[in-house]
Amino acid sequence: MKTSLTHLSENKQYEIRRIVDIIQEVVSPEKIILFGSHAKGTHVEHRSMSGDRIIFGFDFLKVTRLYLTQVPFLYWNL
Repeated sequence: MKTSLTHLSENKQYEIRRIVDIIQEVVSPEKIILFGSHAKGTHVEHRSMSGDRIIFGFDFLKVTRLYLTQVPFLYWNL
């Protein structure tokens, strides 16, 4: 498992850091995990037949702490 982004280009590192900043601002997660091809360093930039760059997304897992007081409870009468 990689623990840094140094295997990615500076542009990809910037994009990931910007996304992480937004996630932290909105969700305040305990942890953010990058997985998939960008995490493994196996992503490939593709070009379409017209020469346009095809962009593939990043895969993130956001780990948050959920408190029961934040969850609306449903009750069933059995």
